Amino acid sequence: MPVVRANLLFGYQNSRKAYDGELAGLLDPAVFEKKRAEEDKLKKLAASRPDLAENAGAWDAIAAAQRTIAEKSGRYKLIEARASFPLY
Repeated sequence: MPVVRANLLFGYQNSRKAYDGELAGLLDPAVFEKKRAEEDKLKKLAASRPDLAENAGAWDAIAAAQRTIAEKSGRYKLIEARASFPLY
């Protein structure tokens, strides 16, 4: 049994380390600035190439979908995901 507990603890610690790293990246303005620059470069490339031009509007569609998700997620969590009435 101690081996199982040690493995579980190791798994939890490893997951925590991964989540801490993700959070650090999300909170780092330099990471986001680099991503913005990469995205701008990709958008320009898509707009400049005829074979990609039909997909150039994808960013606007994704942004609209993200706005919808943000608007609806609170209600969804309360009603559908049962966050307001946990059964456990």
